[in-house]
Amino acid sequence: MGCIGMMNVPGLCGGRHCRRHRGQIDERTVFPREDYFMRLALRRAERALEHEDVPIGAVVVRGGEVWLAAHNERELRQDPTAHAR
Repeated sequence: MGCIGMMNVPGLCGGRHCRRHRGQIDERTVFPREDYFMRLALRRAERALEHEDVPIGAVVVRGGEVWLAAHNERELRQDPTAHAR
């Protein structure tokens, strides 16, 4: 499986085109942090399951800081606009 993000096209890296494979990004410091944010979004999605909603979670990150974490509340609120807000 190829690189998944430095070219903005998942799986099409090939190793020589993205910043990660040219040695400009250190995976040890970048990706563990991204994993943390993804786990946070997944935990928020699990909260949607508590009220039998579709498990959707969202996290907004800017400058390495979480600005917002939310989950789907569409069925809970009976509001079609309440997707992970």
